[in-house]
Formats: sequence, structure tokens, C-alpha cells
Amino acid sequence: MADVSHQESPDGTKAMLSAMVVLKETGEPGAGFYRLAREEFGRKGGNVTIWGEEMKLVARGFRQS
Repeated sequence: MADVSHQESPDGTKAMLSAMVVLKETGEPGAGFYRLAREEFGRKGGNVTIWGEEMKLVARGFRQS
């Protein structure tokens, strides 16, 4: 997961594509996604906020392509 996010956005300014990877049991990203978002990409807020914002960024990226 970290590799995908780092490859797409080495400096953390773009969306974390790993936001689209969810656990079958919960339909949400796992703890590793949130840890990466906070510790390596400097994202702030609760889990729902982080995931929601990342999904918005991902969607914008697809629309601009």
C-alpha cells in the first residue's frame, strides 16, 4: 500500500490511491492506510475525514485525466 501511494505522490501532494483499497469485512481502509496518511503524508483529522478527503482527491484526479 505504501509503495503505491509513494509512487504516485512522492512528496505527498497528490491523492493516496491506496484510499481505494478497502477491507472486505468493513468496506473501509485498514489501520495501515490511516497510519501512512498521518505519519508519512501529514494528513490531519479523524479516520472518516482522512478517507473522505482522499477519495475526493482520487475522484478529481480521474476526472482531470
